Amino acid sequence: MKKILLFQVFDCKDQARALEFDQCVRHNLELGFDEIIIFNDNVPPRYFGKNIRNIEVDKRLTYKDFIELAQSPKNYGNFLVLINTDIKLDKKMFELERILGEKTLIALARYEVGDRLADMPWCTQDVWVLVGQPIPKSILFQSDIPLGVPGCELRFSELMFNVGFQVFNPCMDIKNLHVHKNQVPHSDENRVFGAYLFTPACGLNDVFNKSANAWPIPHYLTSFVPKLFTMQECKD
Repeated sequence: MKKILLFQVFDCKDQARALEFDQCVRHNLELGFDEIIIFNDNVPPRYFGKNIRNIEVDKRLTYKDFIELAQSPKNYGNFLVLINTDIKLDKKMFELERILGEKTLIALARYEVGDRLADMPWCTQDVWVLVGQPIPKSILFQSDIPLGVPGCELRFSELMFNVGFQVFNPCMDIKNLHVHKNQVPHSDENRVFGAYLFTPACGLNDVFNKSANAWPIPHYLTSFVPKLFTMQECKD
């Protein structure tokens, strides 16, 4: 099983923030991935190596890019990881191999400095893991969502769940670190509305044993009603 990492690099004007990104990238380059694909958004490549493939683009990385990678026949059976650039991956990431199979998406919540799990881990994920496999074309049409847009991870997970993928968040065992000292709240101005998937924090054994407390719950959010609905509430 070939291990492939995908992330983006872009022009960050904030020097302190740019250093945080660089720290994360250099950490992740040393973890032992067989191939590292870097989407360089309007910047020249700055990281090089025999296992690094640089792609120059003029747009933000999207979930569609991840799906295109996963559904390429040359990647069938490979271990594919998509991350936000400000994440330091846990060295135990590759333990996910034992629970990862076809029709499974791992969506991992992050940890903040001090080994503190993010608030509301069921709805804030920064790392996604798939085995390369055929994926319905409808996902390609719907997943052209840039990383970093509010609600993007919840919408993507729901799309995959909707076509039969099991979605799990074993962040109790895999602890990926979010490196961002001066965080500011997200604005809802560009939020992705619609069906969301809330994926509870669990452990690897919960996933392996298909424990009930690991299963996700679909919700629905609109721009005109200031509350979340469960699917049952929507039906009623």
